Amino acid sequence: MKKVYLVCTRSAITASALTYIINQSPDFYKQIHNNLWLEEQSKYFGTAHIINDWWNVSDQLKTVYNKDFRNDDEMEEQTLVDLCTVWNSIETDKHICLFTHARNTADIIKYRDRNSLPIVVITTLMGENSYPYIPAFLKREYNDEMNDFEHWLSAWVYTYNQVIVQDIIWREHCDFAFEMNDWLSNTQHIYGTLGIAPSEDINLWVYQYLLSNNSIDEAAYDVVDYKTNEMDRFKQLMYMLTQHGKEFKMDQERAMYALMLYHMMGADPVIHQTEDFVKEAKHRLGLS
Repeated sequence: MKKVYLVCTRSAITASALTYIINQSPDFYKQIHNNLWLEEQSKYFGTAHIINDWWNVSDQLKTVYNKDFRNDDEMEEQTLVDLCTVWNSIETDKHICLFTHARNTADIIKYRDRNSLPIVVITTLMGENSYPYIPAFLKREYNDEMNDFEHWLSAWVYTYNQVIVQDIIWREHCDFAFEMNDWLSNTQHIYGTLGIAPSEDINLWVYQYLLSNNSIDEAAYDVVDYKTNEMDRFKQLMYMLTQHGKEFKMDQERAMYALMLYHMMGADPVIHQTEDFVKEAKHRLGLS
């Protein structure tokens, strides 16, 4: 039976790319009905090159997969039933993967099971290895279409909370949960985990996607670079938070550590080795 794979996600963590990657499996419907690429402009971070989530959506399917379906935080039971009804009526034996911001994944699973719907629920996480992709995240989060940029400290608090708090919430109710690094680096892992045929050339596309969004990682994380631009500074901060803060189990401790890293990075350059930098941050907090 053909299925609908729903990628349920918060904004800005490149989940449209995950949806595209899944749809590139030979098992999935990938006829082009609309333009693939869109652009969003930010005066702070430049152009975000993103995926049009309707690129493989026919007019028939668009009657149910509309902006409300994609953007609403809460998905209703009848909406899910209608989607499957229309998809089953379309003459193809392929699966399809669709993007949505619906957060009520526990309800979606309940609706699916109650109505015996051919739905697979996928959620997305930033993950502990998301630091190389911080430029793509910032471009998408703060631009003319999304949110206003206020200042760097509030952006850092919002960013680290994606890993410390939001990842835990989004992992709770799903069939599969993938981290950014799964689809932007270890891409073939996606196909193997889902048990679907792989797209053998997808890594070429992923490289182009990362290149377009300034997320080809060439940073030297063993050295603290005080003079780098703010996007690369955020990459360094996220690296130190996730790779050198694993001993902190409490959210409050991790948040305190994240803020100390931020304030130390903004101070006069004294410590240049990452290992020494994080040791000093933990010492100042009395957490080591």
